[in-house]
Amino acid sequence: MIKKFIKNKKCKVGLIIILVIIIFGVIYPIVSPNDPYAVSSADKYIGLSTRFPLGTDSFGRCVLTRIAVGTKYSLLVSFVIIGAISVISLLVGTIPTYYGGKYDRAFVAVCDVIMAFPQMIFVLVLIGILGKGIGNLMISMIISQWAWYAKFVRGYVLEEKNKGYVKAAIASGTKSYKIILRHIIPNILPAFIVYVSVGMGRVILELSAFSFLGLGVSPEIPEWGAMLNENRKCIFTHPELMLYPGLFIFFTAMAFNLLGDGLRDIFDHRKGGVNESVCN
Repeated sequence: MIKKFIKNKKCKVGLIIILVIIIFGVIYPIVSPNDPYAVSSADKYIGLSTRFPLGTDSFGRCVLTRIAVGTKYSLLVSFVIIGAISVISLLVGTIPTYYGGKYDRAFVAVCDVIMAFPQMIFVLVLIGILGKGIGNLMISMIISQWAWYAKFVRGYVLEEKNKGYVKAAIASGTKSYKIILRHIIPNILPAFIVYVSVGMGRVILELSAFSFLGLGVSPEIPEWGAMLNENRKCIFTHPELMLYPGLFIFFTAMAFNLLGDGLRDIFDHRKGGVNESVCN
């Protein structure tokens, strides 16, 4: 598996980009001589220089340092969201599907109701109920997206539960929770990892979009989407201030998509590829 990962160009390129961005976000704020929050009216809109490699914004703050600090917010928050979605969808998607009957019908009904609403609109409605803030945004994104992942899991559980090894385990008296935890989930995990890898890129884009709308972090926090929102007032005079965080959003999302596509190629022979009908 490791050899196939190394040979796969998509996986390598995607992982390298992700690691470079993470290392940059961890190291640069430490070595940078500039405070990402320090306001200086004398340093407004300074161009590229030795002291400010990407210049300064309308408050005289170092753009590169703020982008580096923003890596923590953009990636860490996205990891928490996709991690919560993954745990919920694995459990909720596996257990009712395995037992079937009324449990599976109720699960499908709930998923269908959630999936009937466009995700972006659903999040906006939830934020309107819960209020603005990064915590409420995270909760809203998790609630609006878990059903899509759980429905994906259901498709693979339906396939696995009818296989001979599961029937043999049931016949031998193995308890249901052991079958689920030791056999079914490990067998569907490769395909699920592929789906989550691609989904991570989507979460980063959506988080940035909502931050751009002012629904995420506080304006002074250098999250990438919030930086786009903050600098849109100078899009015609200093467009580069929107270009820099936009490029980081683009390359990060692209890297996770490349990683997911590469993993799909690697696991394809084992699971017949990711079930595109379920993904869509």
